[in-house]
Amino acid sequence: MQRRSSFGTLLRYWRKARGMTQFDVSMTAGYSQRHVSFLESGRSQPSRETVMVLAETLNVPVRERNVLLDSAGFAPVYTQEPLTSEHLEVVLGLVHDVLASHRPFPALLVDRSWNTFALNQTANVLFSQFVAGGDAYESLDAVNAVRICLDDAGLKPFIRNWHGFMRGILGQLKSELQREVVHEDIAALIDDIQTALARSKSEQEASLGDDFPVVRLQLERDGMQISLFTMMSSFNLPLDATIAELRIETFLPADDASRAFLLALDRTSEGVREQA
Repeated sequence: MQRRSSFGTLLRYWRKARGMTQFDVSMTAGYSQRHVSFLESGRSQPSRETVMVLAETLNVPVRERNVLLDSAGFAPVYTQEPLTSEHLEVVLGLVHDVLASHRPFPALLVDRSWNTFALNQTANVLFSQFVAGGDAYESLDAVNAVRICLDDAGLKPFIRNWHGFMRGILGQLKSELQREVVHEDIAALIDDIQTALARSKSEQEASLGDDFPVVRLQLERDGMQISLFTMMSSFNLPLDATIAELRIETFLPADDASRAFLLALDRTSEGVREQA
């Protein structure tokens, strides 16, 4: 009885989080509204297939689907392996190939909380030149890609459109939190960005004028200038919660000068690597 009640509570939680009525769920999932109502109240117990269908209907994050299954008395379906697991070796090996193939442009591997796990050579060389604190970031493959933009010892002093860029990131994080519903790391990032933006309202008006079709990251330091925009890629149909959280962020030049800058930077870094 406790398991059925627990499942009903979770089902109601996700339904309301998605702004759906019981009728909406029934129409999408193919069950009667009465059956959905009985599942929520605990009067009916779901089959394993029903749990999976409802999780898909409500777009429940992969890591939370095992919780739904457990609450209904079923074994987990999705794995949650560490990044060092042999189970993920083939997939992650190909991800690193994708990062490398994006040269001469930067690319990062991040999770849903924007923690960086890997970056290609161009990203490492490029962003290292725009870190203010010298040795404050000894390795860029273990930083938070958002927090480094909030840090005076990180990229913040050299982001020319910092206010506009961070407002764009804030909107993206809010959209992600709406999908995830509960995610402490994303919620904390949102709070920190909002606090930082509130402290720099004087810059707000100057940062609004940008006729580029997407938000750019504009970096400038000691005569170096580069303008980038980004694209995000994620895994389709993941069966592992760790994999479901990972995304590849690829950076692309927003103008010819930035493209030329990255091409020259890549040739220089390649030459240095060959000499080593």
